[in-house]
Amino acid sequence: MISKRCQGLNLINHLKQKYECDISFELIKDRYNENWLTKFEFKNKIYEVFTNSKKEGIKKIMDVAYEDIQKNIEIKE
Repeated sequence: MISKRCQGLNLINHLKQKYECDISFELIKDRYNENWLTKFEFKNKIYEVFTNSKKEGIKKIMDVAYEDIQKNIEIKE
């Protein structure tokens, strides 16, 4: 069971310990920009975002995936 206060990178670390999930980062460069592609896989769903930093990528991934995570794990108040 995970505390409701557990979010962001802490939540990802907890999920890695208790569930099958994977997060990966890939640097995408073009002539003018460098962006990070952040991929998060949890319960056979893949979430992807492009951001300027890894940290920002984690925040955005969690914004997108948090509802699905809540549906699949026990969260205590």
